[in-house]
Amino acid sequence: ADGTAVVGADLVLSELARALANQRVSPSAELALFAEPGAVIAYREQGRAVREQGGEVRLAQLDEIGVPVLGRLLTHFNARELGTALELSADGRDWVGLVAALPGNLAQPLYLAVAAPRDELLTDAQRILREQLLISIGMLAIVVPLVWLMARRVSKPLRWLAREAEAIRRFDFRTPVVVRSRVLEIDELAGSMGTLKTTIANFIDIGSALSGERDFDRLLAHLLYETLTISGARAGLIYLLHDDERTLRPAALRRAD
Repeated sequence: ADGTAVVGADLVLSELARALANQRVSPSAELALFAEPGAVIAYREQGRAVREQGGEVRLAQLDEIGVPVLGRLLTHFNARELGTALELSADGRDWVGLVAALPGNLAQPLYLAVAAPRDELLTDAQRILREQLLISIGMLAIVVPLVWLMARRVSKPLRWLAREAEAIRRFDFRTPVVVRSRVLEIDELAGSMGTLKTTIANFIDIGSALSGERDFDRLLAHLLYETLTISGARAGLIYLLHDDERTLRPAALRRAD
């Protein structure tokens, strides 16, 4: 602060070249440090950054080191396109590159040229996409058989219920409905269909009894029995109108077994 001391730094170009080589974002990426009007200060192969001409040694220009994509970047640098990502084509490949000014109060401004092949930049994304695709295929391989198995377990009781509905349509009440399912709604539907089948069968029996029974007392007892069975009641009593047509008298009594 009092002006009695200075700080110095000795930068070796070979160290700069090694640092650039370690900073490549992909195996084929290219980086170069250069100054205006394109003189290369550091490149990963430092020997390319030097030219001998007429017994004199000079720094090579960015378009002289044998890397076409860096030469393309120099063209954009001369057009003062700094800090903007650029789409480039070189050596039969598509590249993404940019030229950025190094920050700091340097006596001579320095610039960094960076270029990387697009396909290498997308390598990680493509790898993730492949992994996700394989995971999705694996999940499908597990889920599809499980869904198929569950669908069969659900559809089997439904097929039985369809057969029972067809039997009811044909007035075939010889067998009870014995369908059971782990799905609550299907199990309840089976119970309702069983009750329906039993009820219809009982009504048919009542009709048969009404048409075939000649003993009135036995007919009343049979009607009461069938009614108790249909309604699920524990006991029942039938009243008939007395001869005076004003009072009721009990005609049949039955308790469920």
